[in-house]
Amino acid sequence: MADTAMLESVKKALGVSGAFMDDTLTGYIDIVTAYMSRAGVSADLIAESAYVVARGVNDIWNNDGAAKFSPLFRDMVTQLVLSSR
Repeated sequence: MADTAMLESVKKALGVSGAFMDDTLTGYIDIVTAYMSRAGVSADLIAESAYVVARGVNDIWNNDGAAKFSPLFRDMVTQLVLSSR
């Protein structure tokens, strides 16, 4: 489950305030960070990359039901994987 600091950072990046979307955003953060981890991004680097996580959350939240990651998000994850080695 997403930690409070990551949730707050993602909400800030997405311009979301209040707690009404916390459950939804936490679920999306979990999906995005699991994707990043399985791709090879270290846990420390994921924790430092809230705006990359926010991009991934935005992709699956606002993609007209397609729920797919954008080329930009995938490129950013690739860069982080290379930095994790």
